[in-house]
Amino acid sequence: MKKVILTGLTAAVMSATAMASEVTGYTAPESGQAATAAGVNANFQALITAINDNNERITALEDAAGTPSALLEKISGATYTISYLGSVIGTYADALSPHKGAYLEGFGGRSVITFETNGTLTELYQESGREIDFEDGECTESEPGIFNCEHRVEDFTDGPETFTGGSWELDGNTLSVTFPEEDGAEEFIVALDGEILVLSSAGFETESDEFGTNDDYVHSLAVGVRTGEPAE
Repeated sequence: MKKVILTGLTAAVMSATAMASEVTGYTAPESGQAATAAGVNANFQALITAINDNNERITALEDAAGTPSALLEKISGATYTISYLGSVIGTYADALSPHKGAYLEGFGGRSVITFETNGTLTELYQESGREIDFEDGECTESEPGIFNCEHRVEDFTDGPETFTGGSWELDGNTLSVTFPEEDGAEEFIVALDGEILVLSSAGFETESDEFGTNDDYVHSLAVGVRTGEPAE
């Protein structure tokens, strides 16, 4: 009788504390009924099956919820293709004259980044854009004393080029990336499933040297999609 009671209590405690979903296949012992090995094993097997099922459900929920450990495993060693675009609205002042001006720059490109397991990264980078001065500063003399002046328009293309180094670090859902040959970190927000990275930044930057001062308002947006699995 004690064995029957103990078996029933054990099953009740396990089902109350460890189960998050319905247990099927469990047969409650009846008063005065002798316990059999087959009956006890069948009940425990029902509990084990339910526990394993709940473990799988919890693991799936943790992965979907983007726990730090799950995201770290998702990112480490994986490759993301990042498309980005941005603009610069700037003004400049010549240090050697009273001349001042303004310009506009638009840029965009693609970066294929592998976040290496050692905390560095490998980047295949390509970018293009155009910079335009707002004033007619580019002048040519068509005839003596007659000048034709136009806006300065300068197109540029950088890459494709591969860089290695830099660093990356995950803190919660924030991925801090220091790109090779760049100063300062960029912060991406990581989607809960680790498949998408998003960066949006805006701010003012000032650069000065012996030739003058540039004041820029810079805005950029980047979206990355996970396109490569970590190496086995």
